[in-house]
Amino acid sequence: MHINPFTIDTAKIEATRIVDRSSEIEALRKKVIEWQQNVLVIGDYGIGKTCLLKKFRHQHVTGQAGLLVLELQMQWITREDQFGFLREINKRIVLAACKVVTGHPFEDLEDRLRNSPTVPDLIKKEARWFWDIYFRLRSDSLSFSYERSTEAGAALIASGKLSEKSSKGLIVGPLKGSDHLDISRQLLQLLPKYGVSRLIAFGDEANHMNEALEVDVLQSYLEDFAGLNLQFVFTARPGFLERANQLAECFTERVNLTPFESSAAINDLLEVNSVAQGNPLNKGSLSDDCIALIWLVSNGSPKHIQRILAACCDLLLEKCKQSLTPSEVVAVISSLYDVRIELR
Repeated sequence: MHINPFTIDTAKIEATRIVDRSSEIEALRKKVIEWQQNVLVIGDYGIGKTCLLKKFRHQHVTGQAGLLVLELQMQWITREDQFGFLREINKRIVLAACKVVTGHPFEDLEDRLRNSPTVPDLIKKEARWFWDIYFRLRSDSLSFSYERSTEAGAALIASGKLSEKSSKGLIVGPLKGSDHLDISRQLLQLLPKYGVSRLIAFGDEANHMNEALEVDVLQSYLEDFAGLNLQFVFTARPGFLERANQLAECFTERVNLTPFESSAAINDLLEVNSVAQGNPLNKGSLSDDCIALIWLVSNGSPKHIQRILAACCDLLLEKCKQSLTPSEVVAVISSLYDVRIELR
């Protein structure tokens, strides 16, 4: 089976197949791990921000004792939702904390606890609490009541009627910023009992945040989060802090990502993808002249380099060849971009 590894969405690519940017990763290591600061990785679309964070997590974060990683889904935060960012944080803390405390992922929680009579009562109680909070966070338009009916504790009944009452210590009705912070505080204070001393939340494209609505909330709450050992590492496009300059105080540390510095990155990309099953494109497929052409047109942009290599790989698969000539690479580039290249 022949595949084209250069067409894989960078969000799904394996960390081992990402080109190593050693200087940027070392900068992240110092700012995130050593200094424990909130960090923004700033760069244009397609410059490799997502890949950089994935590589960094793989090398310096994954597997660290006492460290819990949160993956925020920034794309689901609507700009009209004033507390969307805080709600997303708490949802991810709940999901991660559930796995730490109960040993089971959230989606298996009710079934696992119901069929596990040996689970301690304390774990059951905290598991029910996770369940309550998660579904409460999903919608401010629902109120919740509970009936004791299973060994796990409670069967969820959701009604569409808005209520301002409290149920088992959980506020029901539209959540205010202080309510979100209170939920965060309770969750984060629970985790050290289970060996978690620190959390890092990673999020792609801080631009999704509503800087006009949330900046005051973030400024006042990020200090509280820092006191609870929760820090943030986000990506953002250039100009984000100019539109939300107050957030500059919350993210004092930045890593600016720029295009690759030399054409050696193309060979690195070919090498890390050479192990992909059925991939015909490797370091021996392109001559130095071919590499120079790709570098010239891409100007070091990871997005454009990958696009050209994907087309080269397709051509090799189509023609059942093992290498391409400079003329063939020119033809590939001309099919993708409005450029005129003359070989000498």
